[in-house]
Amino acid sequence: MDIRVFKLPLPGLGIESVNVYLVDNILVDVGLYSARTLHVLVRGLRASGVNVCDVEGVVVTHFHVDHLSLLPLLLDMCGFEAYMGWRDLDVIRRGAVEFVKGVLEVYRFNGVPVEELESITDLHPIMKFRDVYAVMLRDAPIKPLRDGDRLAGGSLRVLEVPGHTPGSIALVNDYEGVAFVGDTLIDGITPHVVAHRESQDPLGEHLSSLRRLASMKLKTAHPGHRNPIGDPAVRALELVRFHEDRLNEILGLIKGRPRTGYEVARGVKWRVRYESWDQYPPVERFFAIGEAIAHLIHLRELGLANYHEEKGVMKWYALNP
Repeated sequence: MDIRVFKLPLPGLGIESVNVYLVDNILVDVGLYSARTLHVLVRGLRASGVNVCDVEGVVVTHFHVDHLSLLPLLLDMCGFEAYMGWRDLDVIRRGAVEFVKGVLEVYRFNGVPVEELESITDLHPIMKFRDVYAVMLRDAPIKPLRDGDRLAGGSLRVLEVPGHTPGSIALVNDYEGVAFVGDTLIDGITPHVVAHRESQDPLGEHLSSLRRLASMKLKTAHPGHRNPIGDPAVRALELVRFHEDRLNEILGLIKGRPRTGYEVARGVKWRVRYESWDQYPPVERFFAIGEAIAHLIHLRELGLANYHEEKGVMKWYALNP
């Protein structure tokens, strides 16, 4: 299997680059909608002896802007086949902007102040690229993929790994023990999982996806950011343990008294460089709040927590404290 990686820039997103792979003449992810990204991709392909429109097709691991938003421009240029997981494609078809608004409604019910919701809305990446999602991508000729589908002449098997997004997928070469995992596994970074209305338990789905990857005993995982992972099973189980520790931390926060999801988010000891909540940029607040609520929802699914409503706001509390 021939694998080439292009590290494409992500200006304005707070992370240096995204990994786009050329695997047996199929692109895995495409990068951000920007002239700079397109230039780096075209130049990198050409240096590898490939013209961009000679690529056979594109597979997108999930619908986030850094992995998907360049796609409509490439489709207009080249007209090749494009694929993504059916659940994420359904989000795109119904409207990614509406998806984000639905997430923010969940946040509102969890006590997030209106002014904070407004600042998050204005600066959320999908909102900043709303025209790409609402106009260019919504009716783009993208084909859905389901668990077990095959690509690249059958050498790549689709693996549904929901959690980071509702319809995240990985591509697995079973013969070589290699997987392209998007943002489900990343070395040194914990992929975020936020609460949303597409799943009853997004964190539970993510944990199941991690355990599924761990059970496969892959030799190498190629992630959406940073470097290849030499022992994917070890990394997947590290992430499972991380979330188990976070669940225990959050359970401790709601044992003393009921708290809103927003209060829990502010109380978690996030691994960040900021000294106080007021220093968090709006987009990082979005992820922190979503993570906290996703963990609370999973605690409820485990029978360890529940909530009641006070004046239209959910208050979470531990069961059998």
